[in-house]
Amino acid sequence: MRGRQVTSYHSIKTDVINAGGKWVDREVVTDQGIITSRNPGDLEAFSAKIIEEIEEGSHAGRRQTARAAKGEPRPGVH
Repeated sequence: MRGRQVTSYHSIKTDVINAGGKWVDREVVTDQGIITSRNPGDLEAFSAKIIEEIEEGSHAGRRQTARAAKGEPRPGVH
């Protein structure tokens, strides 16, 4: 959470800040591949953002880098 900009239920705003997060009051916030929203009322915007991020495909490289760092094989490679 440290240094990440996120949103959440207002009731845990203090927890987010105490964990080092930068809390903002917006429907949806994306920071380095992490997508957050405030509450179920934001579900439509949250879902649209997830679809947008997947369609962009910008996170595939991050997943491969994380696997390599853990020493895990690439998918389909045995």
